[in-house]
Amino acid sequence: MRFGLPNGINWFLEFSAFVLFINLLVAPLGTGVLAAFNVILNLNSVAFMPAFGLSSAGAILVGQTIGRRLHDEVWPIVKRTARVTLAWQGGVGAVYVLMPGPLMSLFATGESATSDLVRVGSTMLAISSVWQVFDALGLTLGEALRAAGDTAWCLWARLVIAWTVFLPVSWFTITRLHAGPKGAMWCVVFYIVVLAAALAWRFRSGAWRRIDLTGHGMPEA
Repeated sequence: MRFGLPNGINWFLEFSAFVLFINLLVAPLGTGVLAAFNVILNLNSVAFMPAFGLSSAGAILVGQTIGRRLHDEVWPIVKRTARVTLAWQGGVGAVYVLMPGPLMSLFATGESATSDLVRVGSTMLAISSVWQVFDALGLTLGEALRAAGDTAWCLWARLVIAWTVFLPVSWFTITRLHAGPKGAMWCVVFYIVVLAAALAWRFRSGAWRRIDLTGHGMPEA
């Protein structure tokens, strides 16, 4: 319960913030923008899975290393995992920049849908390439922290950033600055960058070294 429940609630609350973002802020921008945004989320959910698998594999090695109380060997594992994950996500981002139109065309039907979805969506998809690198870092560090048992901190970090930073900034950017579809995408980039920075700070602090996963006493530093 101590380690698992925060991990599950984490996804529930973060996804809830994105559902609110989509329905209250993206949807009023128009059907074409909403459709393009959902296409981009679907594309990224597919591209994201190999990176998630790689970061989860790294987390397994992190957990095994911590179990042997070899905490100084955790960073090399995280660094190696980050390099592999960054290579994948960087490749995905390059594809988004080089061929956003053809990718969006896969989801377009009819002349009106094609002209709107591809035109608006291509720019939005190209912008989404920016967050690939930061998403890779966030995934790697987040899974490493979870493997160390730092699930409660990850929960609060995502909760605070999503609900008190991401949503207010998005609301101001879209409704007050009238930044449109591009602004909506840059808000998502902003969220992922802030989250990756927070996870990097937490990992660097070394607080995960003091977490007792087994209940048999504090591990050696």
